[in-house]
Amino acid sequence: MQKKKFITEKYLIRKDYTEKNMIEMDLTKKGLIEKDYTKNYPAPKNHTEKAHTENVYTESDYSDKKKVIKNQIIQAVVIMLVFYAIEIAMVYLDIFPDYNTLLIADMVLRIIFGTVSIILIKSPRRPLFTNKLMPKIWLMMLPFLIYISLPLVKIIFADVYVPENIAPLTIVVIQQFTVGFYEEARDRGLLMDGLIKWNTATVKQRLFTVMISGLIFGLSHLPNIFFGENPLIQVPATALWGLFIAAIYMLSENLALVMLLHAFSDITPKISHGLFGWTTEPAVLKIIEFLGNAFDYVILPLAAVYICIRYDKLKGNRAE
Repeated sequence: MQKKKFITEKYLIRKDYTEKNMIEMDLTKKGLIEKDYTKNYPAPKNHTEKAHTENVYTESDYSDKKKVIKNQIIQAVVIMLVFYAIEIAMVYLDIFPDYNTLLIADMVLRIIFGTVSIILIKSPRRPLFTNKLMPKIWLMMLPFLIYISLPLVKIIFADVYVPENIAPLTIVVIQQFTVGFYEEARDRGLLMDGLIKWNTATVKQRLFTVMISGLIFGLSHLPNIFFGENPLIQVPATALWGLFIAAIYMLSENLALVMLLHAFSDITPKISHGLFGWTTEPAVLKIIEFLGNAFDYVILPLAAVYICIRYDKLKGNRAE
């Protein structure tokens, strides 16, 4: 007797098979349930629709949509709060009087909490660190590459060089890589995983995903008030900056990329101001500073919006 053909709704939608192709497959060995033929499962009409099938689940799964997003965000926020609690305690209790030792302790903490964030990412649908970067992604990163290069342009006009700062600056540079690793693992990897999983099919959904990520990233810098930062300046700036990084991550789905972009955006100003100086401030430095603010508050946020709007074409998802 011929074996009966079986099929699941979840397998049909996730794997993007047509109903005809799926009926021809014998899935009895996998213990799958029989298909409900009263429902209609049309084949995807175009590449755009196909591109989102990996991020779309069955109707029964949609009941858990808010829970999935909520859990991812809560986990990221809890990790952030625990991290800051330890950081603030280390500084105010003077556990590590030596500054370099404090930096090393900070690096260890960031590596630990960044690793925990990566472990908590529950999305097996894509590689986190090895996704290929298409030419259009590099094109979208061009404003950011210019932005992180601006501090290095200042070096051209410097007339003071401080070589004795090389050793301490080296430790700071290494520490900044752990900052990029931890904050991007938490805010782009863990926090955005649930958002990307459910909210990339339309422009509004993509804007929502990017804005939530940017907002939480900005607010995550609020505790820096304990370290002498002005939250009225740092929180809005980092939130707007975070919009672009979130958009690039949504487009590339490459966590290593945004980790490196984050690290270098922090490193280049420290190299410029840590090793070089100016006896008199030339007018060009004010121009460079103005351009940096323009990128922070205008150019990068607008680029993020553009990525959200043109997402399908940038991903190469065109209609047949």
